[in-house]
Amino acid sequence: MKRTIALLCALLLVFFTLTACGGSYDKPQKTAKTFFKAVQTLDVAAINACGENGRLVEWELLQQPVADDDAQLLAFLRELAAKISYRITETVVDGDIATVQAAVSYADAAMLVKSTMTDVMADMLTALFSDTGEEDGWTRFFAKLNENLKTQSPTEQTTDVTLSMVKTDDGWRIREMPDAMLTVMTGNSIETLREAADTFSGVASAQVEA
Repeated sequence: MKRTIALLCALLLVFFTLTACGGSYDKPQKTAKTFFKAVQTLDVAAINACGENGRLVEWELLQQPVADDDAQLLAFLRELAAKISYRITETVVDGDIATVQAAVSYADAAMLVKSTMTDVMADMLTALFSDTGEEDGWTRFFAKLNENLKTQSPTEQTTDVTLSMVKTDDGWRIREMPDAMLTVMTGNSIETLREAADTFSGVASAQVEA
C-alpha cells in the first residue's frame, strides 16, 4: 500500500524525464500546439522538448512501467489524455516574453474513480489478504477503471490554461508546467485516487486489527 500511495502522491509533483524530440517552436502558438498534441498522447519526449532548458516534468512511470498496476495506471492516463482537446484563445507577445491562453477540455473522471472503488473493494481486499498481495489488488482496480472509462462517458469540463513562454536560441519554450495541467492530465482524479488509496489502506488495517 505504501508504494501505491507514494505513486499517487508523486503525481502531485508532475514529473517526467528529459528526452530530445523535434517540433515547431518558431512562434508561441506553434509551441503551444506542439505541447498540447504531445499531452494528448502523453509523449514524454515531446512534452519536455517544449520546455525551457528541455524540461517541464519528470515521471518515470511513463517511461518504463515495471509492474502490472503501473501499466494499468498508465493505460488509464493515456485514455484520459486521448480525450483532451484545446482551443487557443489569445496570444500576447512582448519582446522575448509571451503568454498563450487556451481553453482546454478534459474528461472529469473523479466520480468514475469513486464508483469503481466501490465496485472492486471486495476484490481488492481479497487480493490484499492472499498470496497475490497489494499489487494484484491495484491491478484489478485499474483494470476495472480502464474498462469503465471505455464504456462510460465522464462529464467534460473546460478550464483555462496559461502557457508562459520565453524566446530562446531554439525558439519559443514554455517556462513551467501550468498547475491547471495536472487536473487536465489526470482527469481531475488525483485527489480521488489518493482517497481511494487511503480508503483501501484504512479498511485493510481495520480488518487486520479485527
